[in-house]
Amino acid sequence: MTFPLDRLASTRAEDKAATSRAAVHQRTDQLVDRVGHVEASVATIGEDVAEMFVAASS
Repeated sequence: MTFPLDRLASTRAEDKAATSRAAVHQRTDQLVDRVGHVEASVATIGEDVAEMFVAASS
């Protein structure tokens, strides 16, 4: 079975685009995970600082 040259090129382009999209989605997922960890850390730090102010003002 033979494919026309333009169809083969279009299939390769589609494969490259799909690979690129997958990499972007993977990186986005990694960044979302990291931001979630940063938000949790900031919330914990905020709670600790609030407790220190309460303790210092007592």
